[in-house]
Amino acid sequence: MTRRVAIFGGGVAGMTAAHELIERGFDVDVYEQHPQLGGKCRNYPLPGTGTDGRPDLFGTCGGHFFFGAYPNLGQTLGRIPLEGGGTVLDNLTTLTNQHGYISLMAFPELTLYLPELSPSALFAAIRGKNFLKIARGWLMLLRKLGIRDSIILESKVLALVTTGEKRRWQQLEHTGLSQFLRTDKLGSTAAQVGHLPKLLFSFSETEDANTRVAATWLTQSICAALGEYGPGFTKAVAMLAGPEAQMWFDPWELHLTSLGVRFHKERAVTHLAVADGRIDSATVVDPEGNSVEVDADWFVLALPPSKANELVSSELLHVAPELGQLSEVPSARMGDWLDGGGLLLFLKHRVSELGALNIGGLKPWALICEPLSSRWRVDLTKYGDGTAVEYVTLQMAHLESLLGESGIKPISHSSKEEITNVALAMLRINIPGGERIFADSAIHSVHIPGFIAGEGTPENPWRSDEEMFSPGPSCWQKQRQAVTSIPNLMLAGTLVRTTLGSENMDSANESGKHAAAAIGQASGLPVPPVPIGTPRYPALLRRLHALDDRRFQAGKRNIFDVFFPLRPAEMLSTKRIHASKLFEPADHSVERADGR
Repeated sequence: MTRRVAIFGGGVAGMTAAHELIERGFDVDVYEQHPQLGGKCRNYPLPGTGTDGRPDLFGTCGGHFFFGAYPNLGQTLGRIPLEGGGTVLDNLTTLTNQHGYISLMAFPELTLYLPELSPSALFAAIRGKNFLKIARGWLMLLRKLGIRDSIILESKVLALVTTGEKRRWQQLEHTGLSQFLRTDKLGSTAAQVGHLPKLLFSFSETEDANTRVAATWLTQSICAALGEYGPGFTKAVAMLAGPEAQMWFDPWELHLTSLGVRFHKERAVTHLAVADGRIDSATVVDPEGNSVEVDADWFVLALPPSKANELVSSELLHVAPELGQLSEVPSARMGDWLDGGGLLLFLKHRVSELGALNIGGLKPWALICEPLSSRWRVDLTKYGDGTAVEYVTLQMAHLESLLGESGIKPISHSSKEEITNVALAMLRINIPGGERIFADSAIHSVHIPGFIAGEGTPENPWRSDEEMFSPGPSCWQKQRQAVTSIPNLMLAGTLVRTTLGSENMDSANESGKHAAAAIGQASGLPVPPVPIGTPRYPALLRRLHALDDRRFQAGKRNIFDVFFPLRPAEMLSTKRIHASKLFEPADHSVERADGR
């Protein structure tokens, strides 16, 4: 029986593939190069921080937020049981602060507050005593942007949400978001706001964000705010109520192990051997450098593009020439974006007045502040030396690439002390109450994430072992499908095309499902189909999308794109991609989770 599967990569994609395959009767081994499972969602110890028998403080790869519009991940989380009953979905909690609001964005003189995105929360906010506080902030932003620029940005947002599939794939896919928003026509403040999505969708200094990806995310977010959630989710945005390992990956590992999955940690794949047009075996190496040969019937690469590309030998290229394009999958590392927690801050006091996500601080670096433990059900005093009570991660981007400003020292060339001083100064200026919250006396300790190496100098800049998929214009063509020309080799992770099309947990989950579905189909075994979800839109929005499809075919602009519009004639006709071809090889082996 051809049921043995070797999966290389124990992140969300690899774990998902293992989950789907073990439930369908396959014999599964997962090989992970790190001591911890989770990939870019993992936790890891900060050595030497634990005292008096307490475990070390732990780091994370940044905050991980679960969007209610995710069409796939919730279906998997609901199948991971907890020891005390319930599922991992029960470990999700809100991002909002003790007053029920998120600090959406901050300028030195302006803070915007956003209630939890749900119909009931929005209605409560309108009726609540803090309505004037919310309205005042948005009116101040309107004044700061100016009437002209505000109208332009609003029309562009409406155009993105109402753009149909034809225009998205044949035009927006090949258009940079800054080009679509026409930030060159906006004032400086509006241009900064227009560039902010790059912090969420693109991590590259050299490429703009993909407009199709941004449009998909924006549309999904609005749908979630209207109550159109993906399977399992009940909030527009949520987060785990504790560290990822404790709340998600430990229960997942325990569950999959009980089903028969075997995990091999600190084992990195170094070679794939080819025989008769198939993968014959793989070689993995342990930390001591010992090599072990892995035999299996099926092989899944759930690795970042650069690590997968290291395995592409002349033997592989001879059988599967398309694997030579793995190096073209756009990604970015430390030099472009200090991601995954540019700094890890531990505080001596609680910050429950802050929500879990605070975006702002545009000078000298763009800044995302995530006071994660403020929403946790975990007592941090049981870790480290017992005096740290709050955990905050910071993610920062270099403005020279984001806004074209020169003369700003790159983050990757800054020392830990310089990064710390600038970051704390920005927090104190931009975050409400920042002078008190981030006072010197409140700082317990500051850490550089454990997967980052270097000294912060031009000769030895900070570099990250983790890379982020950076969806720029035409990125879809640079990714691959889960299947390859080698019949028993499948791909997962950011190598693979997915519905949301960016670096996020749902895309990783979906890619793992595609790999599992492809194996189930190719094996010829009578296994159940893999449930893969697609976005759901309200009827009105579907009608607007259909209208835009007709207008696009007629050579007309979107009805809301009235200022400096991109017309269909401007699309790159040589790069057209048709949505009907998205997942063609696996279509008949996939069950849509929403039943459509």
